[in-house]
Amino acid sequence: MKKTFLSAIVLCIVFISCSKTGPTGATGATGSQGSTGAQGPKGDTGTANVIYSAWNDATNFRDTTIDGSKLDVATLAAPSLTSADLNSATIMVYFNFGAGVFPLPYTSDAGAAVSTISFIPNVGSITITRFTADNSASITLGDALQYRFIIVPGGVSVPDSWDYATVSKFYNFSIQ
Repeated sequence: MKKTFLSAIVLCIVFISCSKTGPTGATGATGSQGSTGAQGPKGDTGTANVIYSAWNDATNFRDTTIDGSKLDVATLAAPSLTSADLNSATIMVYFNFGAGVFPLPYTSDAGAAVSTISFIPNVGSITITRFTADNSASITLGDALQYRFIIVPGGVSVPDSWDYATVSKFYNFSIQ
């Protein structure tokens, strides 16, 4: 019995001495302010020298056939559009008329026939096209529309395979 009582007392002493609570320690000194530092190095992703035009009228309205499709076409001057842009840039065209501004291609039921206004970029110009779904070319572009083009030059081409090492190097980041 004495052994059991003695064992219980030892066990209580061990339990109490192993308690996780204790007195609060002294407050440490305040650390120095963290560095705001300079901006990191520029990555290799190129620049975004976006080029855009003012709103312009198309000219040289005419009918033509492309790949067997009858089209009404016009020419939009784009003197800043180069062969390098045709090979590597993103080219967008918007048109503006009474109902608002819309990106091309644009499909509607104007003139009681389904038609699509689109574009074909060329060096120095953009061919604006209108195709009717019934291939009649019965709906013209009209000279009341205005157009704006945007050129987003290509930067660094994307690698063929994307693994973590390639992506982190391409975008200049790492995961800790």
